Amino acid sequence: MLYFLSIEPNAKLVLMVIGICCILPILVIGLILLGKIIYKHRINMRKLREMEKNGDIVKEKKAKKTKTSNVNYLAFFGGDNNIVSISKNLSRVSVEVKDVKLVDFDALKNEGIGVMVTRNTIKCSSQAFADQISDK
Repeated sequence: MLYFLSIEPNAKLVLMVIGICCILPILVIGLILLGKIIYKHRINMRKLREMEKNGDIVKEKKAKKTKTSNVNYLAFFGGDNNIVSISKNLSRVSVEVKDVKLVDFDALKNEGIGVMVTRNTIKCSSQAFADQISDK
């Protein structure tokens, strides 16, 4: 147990130097980082509370649209004549169209649909759109 006390004085000095030069800075840096994280968290929480008081934050429950949507999503793709094929995978729908210029991307984005275009295929991410496809 007391082996450390029986080490030569030069070895004790070396161990103290190693401890002071290596371990102590790591601990100090860790405490500084922890302090910064706590400080930033408090600032973010303060800003969030202020935004809630001012009404800048819309509650997520109010912002969500109803699951039963009466929107005809297929009309956004330039009509039935422009649609070549439709495939569905869970909440993702891939629509292959003849002419991409006829697709109304702004309307799709306004409905909250994530859109990715690859050549003539428009890949959409929306549960409501996918549910509408499965109903037809």
